[in-house]
Amino acid sequence: MEYSKAKEKPVSKVYWFKCWRENPSGCKEAVWRFSLEDPNAGERVGFASLEGVLAYVKTALAEAEREV
Repeated sequence: MEYSKAKEKPVSKVYWFKCWRENPSGCKEAVWRFSLEDPNAGERVGFASLEGVLAYVKTALAEAEREV
């Protein structure tokens, strides 16, 4: 069965993105830290790299696609 675009359920994800620099003990240089928070679920996930953030979002979007 085919659905028109108007009848398809829209898929969306909302995250609050936060980035900051911190200087962990023993490190000479400050490093970037990142977090994503889902305001609907109240869940927050932290990351040590921007690549980790992107991998998480890609996975979340793929899972959302499978749920449709």
